[in-house]
Amino acid sequence: MKKIISLVLLVAILFSLLLTGCGSDKKVSDDSGGQQDSQPAQTQEEKKETESKENVTIKFTHYQSEGQETFLKIIEKFQAEYPNIKIEADLSGGDQYPTILKTKLAAREASDIIGVHPGLNNAITIAKSGYLEELTNEPYIQNIDPGALRMGSVDGKVYALPIDTAYIAVFYNKDIFKENSLSIPKTWKEYTDLCEKLKQKDIVPISVGNKDLWVTQLIPYALAPTVIYKNNVNFDKDMYDGKAKFNGPEWKKVMDMYGELLEKGYFNEGPLSTSYDQSLALFAQGQTAMIIMGTWALPVIKDLNNDIDIGLFVLPASDDGNNWASSAVGGMIGIFSESAYKDEAKKFLAFFMRDDIYRFYLTETKNFPTVKGFVVDFDPAAQELVSQVTNSYNFLDQNWPAGVQDVFLRGYQEFFAGKPAEEVLAECDKEWEARVKELNQ
Repeated sequence: MKKIISLVLLVAILFSLLLTGCGSDKKVSDDSGGQQDSQPAQTQEEKKETESKENVTIKFTHYQSEGQETFLKIIEKFQAEYPNIKIEADLSGGDQYPTILKTKLAAREASDIIGVHPGLNNAITIAKSGYLEELTNEPYIQNIDPGALRMGSVDGKVYALPIDTAYIAVFYNKDIFKENSLSIPKTWKEYTDLCEKLKQKDIVPISVGNKDLWVTQLIPYALAPTVIYKNNVNFDKDMYDGKAKFNGPEWKKVMDMYGELLEKGYFNEGPLSTSYDQSLALFAQGQTAMIIMGTWALPVIKDLNNDIDIGLFVLPASDDGNNWASSAVGGMIGIFSESAYKDEAKKFLAFFMRDDIYRFYLTETKNFPTVKGFVVDFDPAAQELVSQVTNSYNFLDQNWPAGVQDVFLRGYQEFFAGKPAEEVLAECDKEWEARVKELNQ
């Protein structure tokens, strides 16, 4: 009997130990991360969300200095919704921006979010070099106009977000036009006649600020779509194929027309010593009747003089009234491929393209949308321009090899200083041939 009792006790003890061991095993499992009962483990998505809430600082640089205040307001709105993400912005831009950016990219020191100029010799070249994060599958990309996307794409993959389009047009002071009974010209002759009437009344017709190198492109870029590309939309392809050149009848005509405005004294005094900002101020203050400028300058001019009544029209470079506008993607944003904060940068881009924020951006900057079917309340001047545009061509350098635009800009500045047009165009041809040769190697 004692043996039976002992056996029963032994079994009871062993069973008790077994239960204790099982409990101990569960506790160890819980401590090592298996706490499903009291505190479930974080999923990968939850961990990612927790990590994303850590305070981080990302850097943002862009070349559109005229939109600086608007960018800063959007950054402020973003930080209010994402208080853990601080954005340090450098929006000073300037002529040296592309060079500085490429230097920082090569040194792996670029900002997390970077403004990249659109086209072959900027965004596309930078993307081909592997410096930009692919954005193809971001939700907002599917709503962007395909033509705008091409300005920052490689082999069908998107690497830069086009945020606005712009036109180069003639800004005119409606009060001056009304006071002098002037109407919008439709042909080149009508335009030069208008300039002459203004000059005869001691009113400076056109404000120009060619001290800043990039400004020298605006008038030839506004002339070329009608003078060259309306007749041959494949002119750039012909250039690549060696069938056309700068020093030919097409570009010579553009130079002659530009030269006519200069020779007849239709610009402000000292255009080579007048800066971009000064040229805008001259127009805003009513000291000139017109300025040939990109639509990005609308808010800047309004800030200088909110009472000015501005109108816009396509520069009439034709003999028949069929004038093409110069238009292209103005701003693009990319993400540095080696950024440590790609997710945070992508959040900012998604925030930027959200309907309410994007509408705010376009309304503030008076730019045109890249989103298909996106409607905003444009400035009346912008609406006036849109109603006139029947055809347009992209800013020329967006299809040119890298380096050609630099020679083009310097040449036009030197043209204003007296250099013969043929020499300027010949130098452009020399650079074009050298760059195309490099591309073909």
